[in-house]
Amino acid sequence: MPERDDESYIRLMQDQIDELPSNREMLLFNEHVMVDKFRMMREERGWSQKDLADEVNRYGLDFHQSTIAKLETHKRPLRVAEMYALSYVFKMPPAAVYLMAHSSLEFNGLDELTRLMEIEERHRAYTRDLLMEQLSNFVDSLAESEIRMKNLADTMRRVASRAAEDGPHGVDQAKA
Repeated sequence: MPERDDESYIRLMQDQIDELPSNREMLLFNEHVMVDKFRMMREERGWSQKDLADEVNRYGLDFHQSTIAKLETHKRPLRVAEMYALSYVFKMPPAAVYLMAHSSLEFNGLDELTRLMEIEERHRAYTRDLLMEQLSNFVDSLAESEIRMKNLADTMRRVASRAAEDGPHGVDQAKA
């Protein structure tokens, strides 16, 4: 098996990393899920968008009713600091918000659920393919390491055999 030089391996890894943002739809979907769950919790508490903005402002962010409206209509991205502030308002870590069960309020019928399922299926297939490629690279790397170890062991045996033939002072015992 040919040895893989570091530069080509780094290029391969960079190419895989470069592919991740190309799955933009999945990344935006995750952001929309978070925003939709914050909206769902706001509505469950009977809060207006202004009420929620006032709560977020307690965490030092400058939020207005219009900020909440733009987030909820996906006309504005959710920033990381805002995600944490909104999570704190609802006394939940962001991961718990993301993993909450979906509410029927989140979807506009079966077509929307079907679209979301298709996105999840594409993401799963992409993740599986990426994992399989990484696993293949790992197996190749292990195989290359095994070959190098075998070659080193063979070399060690030849050197040890020569040393035994030469005796303790490096003199070839057969010629002596």
